Amino acid sequence: MSSHPIVVNVPDGDLDAALRFAATEAAIHHSPVRLMHAYEPGPALSGPPVTRAGATEVLRRAVLRAEEILGPGLDVTGALVRGPAVESVLDASQDARLVVLQRRDLLHLIRALTRSLDSAAVRRAHVPLVCVPPTGAAPVPDGPVTVGVDAPEHSADLLHAAVALAGEHGAPLRVLHTWSFPKPYDDAVVLRVGREWEAWAREDIENVLRAIRPGLGVPVRVDIHHGAPLPALLAAARTSRLMVLGRHGVRRALGSRLGPATRAVLHDAPCPVLLLPTAAITSGDLVGAGQHAGQRA
Repeated sequence: MSSHPIVVNVPDGDLDAALRFAATEAAIHHSPVRLMHAYEPGPALSGPPVTRAGATEVLRRAVLRAEEILGPGLDVTGALVRGPAVESVLDASQDARLVVLQRRDLLHLIRALTRSLDSAAVRRAHVPLVCVPPTGAAPVPDGPVTVGVDAPEHSADLLHAAVALAGEHGAPLRVLHTWSFPKPYDDAVVLRVGREWEAWAREDIENVLRAIRPGLGVPVRVDIHHGAPLPALLAAARTSRLMVLGRHGVRRALGSRLGPATRAVLHDAPCPVLLLPTAAITSGDLVGAGQHAGQRA
């Protein structure tokens, strides 16, 4: 069994969607599942004050539910961490293969990844994450893994990871690249070199794929679109089992950058969204990674 756990952030409420995703990943990677619940003792916004005893009860119920969903074949443990939701879980999950959160934790996630630069922010920037839509959303179980490619000429590590991820899930891979230029130049560029630009992008991507795809048996489709990345990403998410995006590393005082397109996809995609830092792509910490499609999100 792998020593790198699949960590699930435990909210005070339903977490079935996150548990089901974690069960799939744990089975693929032969990893244990670690449930983590963050709490801060003191007055609550509503209801009784937050106490360690109350947090322990939340975690106990979560472990019981996880054992029901995951079954007896997977190792499940629970742990309490003290501090802000999500941030404390990420800080305590440096050994994780993946941290799984439900969409209700998105605001906490954005805060954890975009605060000012410090040693904790640097560590958080290297933890791979997946944001799972709530129970009732409609991912496509037999759909492709979709990965966005920002710069085709620099996509070798990204595409190698994406092909491997699709192979692990027994899924085809859809490579999505969108491109555009700022107004008023965009219309002129499209008229003059639009077809050539798309041909260059496709050639760059397919050259990389030819070098890494043999023997893996993963069907790959390359989609090149002119336009903004967000509409293309959300349209692709509606027919995907998993959307893979990348986040930039820690930058000066801005923390780990999450642009508006990435935030919108995390909020609105009907399928799970895997969010990886660039560092995880090149270091091989997790097979599966992405970049923002087209314009930087």
